[in-house]
Amino acid sequence: MAFDTYKAVKDLEAAGVDEAVARAIVETVGSAVSEGTATKADLVGLAAKDDLSDMATRSDLANLRSEMATKTDIAQLKSATIADIKDSEARLTTRFIWIGLAIVGLTSAIMGALDQILG
Repeated sequence: MAFDTYKAVKDLEAAGVDEAVARAIVETVGSAVSEGTATKADLVGLAAKDDLSDMATRSDLANLRSEMATKTDIAQLKSATIADIKDSEARLTTRFIWIGLAIVGLTSAIMGALDQILG
């Protein structure tokens, strides 16, 4: 950031500030501005190629994409899961039917035994 010290001193003098005080103010502000401003060399040093070696490369990103599930993979998994659930439901329904028949058979047997006992 460019800081025109001459103009700043003249502006302060025009506002009624003594020249020596204006120069001191401008020097202080100029130092603060230059200390917090990055130079071109500072910025170049930040992005040195050696510093970028730890970052993901295009090859790394391509490998990651190939390992991620695609929409097709997810659709196939969903379809297989639905088929498994329907198969489990059918097997449970069959078991419940057999259990119901067994209960009916036991109930008939108990009723027959009670009929004979009370008979």
